[in-house]
Amino acid sequence: MTSAYRALKAAFRAFARMPLLVLTTFVLQSLLGMFTRVLAEWFGAPFPLIQPQIGSAHHVQVQDPFLLIHSAINLVISVPRALFIAPLAVSVHRFVLIAETRDKVAVDLSLLDVRFAGWVAAIGVATETLVDVPLVLNFHGASALLYLGLLNIPLIFVLSRMSLSFPLLAAGAAAPLKTSWSLTKHHVARIASVTLLIIILTFLLVVLLYFPCRIAMHRAAQLGLIQLDTATTPAVAVYVFVGSTLSIGALAAMASNFLLEYQKPKAD
Repeated sequence: MTSAYRALKAAFRAFARMPLLVLTTFVLQSLLGMFTRVLAEWFGAPFPLIQPQIGSAHHVQVQDPFLLIHSAINLVISVPRALFIAPLAVSVHRFVLIAETRDKVAVDLSLLDVRFAGWVAAIGVATETLVDVPLVLNFHGASALLYLGLLNIPLIFVLSRMSLSFPLLAAGAAAPLKTSWSLTKHHVARIASVTLLIIILTFLLVVLLYFPCRIAMHRAAQLGLIQLDTATTPAVAVYVFVGSTLSIGALAAMASNFLLEYQKPKAD
């Protein structure tokens, strides 16, 4: 819990020093999300809408034929997504590592950002491809669940061993993957557990922020100011991308904190 708290605290401190960069990253992610939905609809496979039902949101089920199309679109979109989030992730890494701040828009890419984005995109595409194997092989039900269950163990191990390569890249270090693999040798369980805890905490923070918004939306609907069925999807989308932006900062801060900790010389 302490490591997760330190990461969230560092992320909020970085965000406070770089508000324009945070806002730009959020906006670009939101626009990319809108474009993804438009692209899916153009291919005749719309993403599920979020509709109100008994005071809460639920997802309309997507038919199996659409899943492969959605996965292909997500693979293509992963490249611009990596470019959009790279400046914020790099900036949080460098803020934690060397107290550097850079408040500029996310489209102002440096060579370091592009290199970082390429690494993120490569890992994202590889992970997405492995996860989508059941779709390609037409696995269903128990076979798909068994595959994903067996995949999670080596995938979590490998991603944990690679996790410090991100702050190392952001710091401009040479051989980041080799160094990360060496430094994380005895820390896989800790890295994986803190990562999961951060994802849970950021989700809970966004949910807590959404409740007042939801109450306000219901009140506005009762007064006839909005139509709840048309306002719910945009409102939920905003909170999804708020959570995504917060997660980027928190996970970047976590990896940087671990790098600082594991690079410390051991006492004789």
